[in-house]
Amino acid sequence: MRVRLKNQPHDYIQHWRDHRWDLNWVERPRLWASAVALALAAPKVVADLACGDAAVVMTAHAISPIEKAYLGDISPDTLGKLVPADLPFEVEKKVADIGHAILALPRVDALVMTEILEHLDNPDWVLGVAREKASWLVASSPIVPDGNDHTSQHLWAFDTEGYREMLEAAGWQPKVWMTVGCESHPYQHGFQVWGCA
Repeated sequence: MRVRLKNQPHDYIQHWRDHRWDLNWVERPRLWASAVALALAAPKVVADLACGDAAVVMTAHAISPIEKAYLGDISPDTLGKLVPADLPFEVEKKVADIGHAILALPRVDALVMTEILEHLDNPDWVLGVAREKASWLVASSPIVPDGNDHTSQHLWAFDTEGYREMLEAAGWQPKVWMTVGCESHPYQHGFQVWGCA
């Protein structure tokens, strides 16, 4: 199941939130599962073009060392205030929406798209371009089996089968997937985390 929601695109620059996801215990299982999926590929060069606080890349680096990361976000405040300044690998930061950022991205070992596809007007196009840019993809989104997503910023709702179908239609082959939930989280069905080649 895959449902296009009736929500309007959200202004992430105007409504920027000073929130470190890795400090919130109900979000850590999702972040850590995504980091494990990233580290499985042992990438040396990674890109996370909607990186938030960069917790996924930083945690993956602790498991399997990363040499360089391209970190991007649509909000300059996110890159300037949430991403640590003293990361233990080479970093290039870019403020841009993911559509522009992915077109400008050089080829990388792995691309992170956690908690972004449900926000995009055309996730299929982004996943198709991603296939040309990376050998490994880590993607995650909430599991919404009935299509009734409570988050007003989301443009899409997916169950696990609909998500798999979307990944495969873009040319990705799922190799590992995890369902991650946490007691008292607003998404009672949890999150789906995929590692694809």
